[in-house]
Amino acid sequence: MAFRRGLPMRRAASAAVFAAATLAFGIASPANAATPGVQEHAECGNLSNGEVCIIGPDTGRTGTYRTEYCKSSGSGDVYVQLGYQIAYDASDYSNLSAQIMDSPLYGVWAGSCTSYSRYLNVSSDNCVRGVMKWQDYTYISKWYC
Repeated sequence: MAFRRGLPMRRAASAAVFAAATLAFGIASPANAATPGVQEHAECGNLSNGEVCIIGPDTGRTGTYRTEYCKSSGSGDVYVQLGYQIAYDASDYSNLSAQIMDSPLYGVWAGSCTSYSRYLNVSSDNCVRGVMKWQDYTYISKWYC
C-alpha cells in the first residue's frame, strides 16, 4: 500500500487494501516512509467513525513521527488538521507542551486515510500523542512512550 506523503488518497482500491492490512497486521506504514532496519509502532485512539494514530520509531524516541487519521464510516468529506503533543515528563502529564498543529487541512471521506509526518527530537522520558482537529473539536491518540 502506498500513501502519497502529505496528500490524502482517493482510490477505493487503496482504502480496501489498507482495511485488509489493518485487520491482518495492524496499522501498516507507508512504503515511502520506512527506513531500512527501523521498526515502527502505532498507538491509536478509536473514534465513532474512524481512528487517529501516532506512528513512530520502535527503537529510541527521536525520529520521524506520523499522525494518521482513517475515516471508516460516515457520510461526506471532513477537513482535518493533524499534529502532535509532547509530555515532557512521562510520570507527570500536567507538564504538556502546546499542541503542534502545523499541517494544512486535509479532506478525508469514508474509506480513506490521510497522514502528516514530522521529525521530533524526543528524549526517552517524553511521551508523544497524535492530535487531530475537526471544526472546533480536538481528538487524540493514545500516548506513545
